[in-house]
Amino acid sequence: MKTPCRTTEIAIHFGLSAYQARYYLMTLEKEGKIKRSPVRRVDWPPESPDNQYHLFK
Repeated sequence: MKTPCRTTEIAIHFGLSAYQARYYLMTLEKEGKIKRSPVRRVDWPPESPDNQYHLFK
């Protein structure tokens, strides 16, 4: 999969909370299985960082 996905999209797809999804994504990133895109911040409206992960296959 080369299309980046947001943490919330992954959480919804797998029926997890955003915090659970973030924990698992961080674990996979530490194992070198996925790569996180650079964080992009939005000034308005206030939002969390655009967390995107890429699966290495």
